Amino acid sequence: MNNLNAASKRVRQTVSDFTRPDEGGVNAAENLRESLSNVTAATANMADDTGTLKHNFLLRGLFRSRGYFNLDRLSPDLYRKDRTFSRPDQRRDWLHADELFQVTADGAEQLMQKERALLNVTVGQYGASILESPLVVEGYSDTADVAQRLATSRTRAILICNYLKNHFQLDPSTIGSVALENRPPSGLDRSDWNGVAIVVVHPAGRR
Repeated sequence: MNNLNAASKRVRQTVSDFTRPDEGGVNAAENLRESLSNVTAATANMADDTGTLKHNFLLRGLFRSRGYFNLDRLSPDLYRKDRTFSRPDQRRDWLHADELFQVTADGAEQLMQKERALLNVTVGQYGASILESPLVVEGYSDTADVAQRLATSRTRAILICNYLKNHFQLDPSTIGSVALENRPPSGLDRSDWNGVAIVVVHPAGRR
């Protein structure tokens, strides 16, 4: 009987300890509900992350099969020849340099608020497709000097690419830039350009 009473006392003490509010005044039931809520949230986040990894894996396979191991390292020559990028049915917006860039006192080009608004409207029309498909910024310049033309087209492409990546919170692995000097890929509706073109890439050319 003494042993039974002692055991009963220990059980009551254990239950009391478990249900007693913690140092923050929160009881065990509330702690348990919060823990379960955290587990649910973590599971949902894990599912989202798994979906993103799967998407990125498929994209990497698509581009690596064409010799591109990083969208930040697109070869202009390969890019022009690859119909994945140059098909006329790909979504492509041509933006002239005069619409996008303002020259500072030291001769550098920069994006002002008005130019950023134009980019937001241009890319915003794609909707969720910019989150689901690769995006490439093509840089162009019609400067007469060959070296300067390459440098300017590259700078423009990177400047727009970085802005879009940060503003729309795009996955860095699905957005890239390429410097095409003043020569767009063949088969499009123009033979030269000065500015940028924004391309939302669909492997099968679907819009």
